[in-house]
Amino acid sequence: MLALIKPERDELDYRAKLLKRPHNFDFGEEPQTFSEEDWDSFTKTWLSDDAKHIYRYGYCEECGFFIGAASLCSTSSDAYQLRILIDYNMRKCGFGASLLDQMLELAKKNGASRVYLTLTPENPYLPFFTKRGFEHEAADTYCRIL
Repeated sequence: MLALIKPERDELDYRAKLLKRPHNFDFGEEPQTFSEEDWDSFTKTWLSDDAKHIYRYGYCEECGFFIGAASLCSTSSDAYQLRILIDYNMRKCGFGASLLDQMLELAKKNGASRVYLTLTPENPYLPFFTKRGFEHEAADTYCRIL
């Protein structure tokens, strides 16, 4: 069972590791740095109780560890921009679908009727999202109606 976990500030080392691993970005993006100097501003924006910025880890209860992370950023009163990243070693295990479903449900609970994401045509996970109801809207933008 996959659980959504709102991390505490001292758990942001997982985010730093997730963003640093090159294999997690096998679709054209570059690994990112996320140093401890960034943690306070990230905590203030993403880990507050503000529904405009929601950040969660996916936690495998059976395995006992995090498998990825996802965020929702409000773009209007009824829409969120979604970002999702599953650790390379945890892909193709069903965790992505579970994390996606839970994040969509969280967006819906917060009043969203639409969720957007940005995907380039080269992104190998494009079929994953279109299979789950995301439709091409414009340029690299895909939308799912909730």
